[in-house]
Amino acid sequence: MSPTEPVSSRRPRRRRSVAAALLIAAGFTASAYGQDASVAEIKRKAAGGEADGGFCAAVPWAMTNDAGEHRFLENAVVGSSEAARFAGGACSYTYITEIYPGPNGKCLRYTWWACAPGKTCATGETAFCKNANGGFTRQ
Repeated sequence: MSPTEPVSSRRPRRRRSVAAALLIAAGFTASAYGQDASVAEIKRKAAGGEADGGFCAAVPWAMTNDAGEHRFLENAVVGSSEAARFAGGACSYTYITEIYPGPNGKCLRYTWWACAPGKTCATGETAFCKNANGGFTRQ
């Protein structure tokens, strides 16, 4: 589109761009809402000591693995969070509450909420510190 193109011919393109932007934003909002609702639900289930009851199988969270968990811990700052599903069927939401120096580098403390098939959902606090091999070890 050139600056000399009549305004009347620019309007349909602008409307399409605005409509596309609104659709994209609506998609992100719906996805964020779904995640927020799932986070609230895992917290509620953990606080009440409820059974998983198929919860982890239905959450819209990404599947993670050891490499993904390492990346999360390596890049986390206070306030970082992760909602994840695991290959074994469990799922968890973690929230970083503290970062402090350890003997081999970064240590993190976080609050977690977790469920697993056939288990009671639970919550707790865990700390991991970087070890001499560059991985993280539960403290």
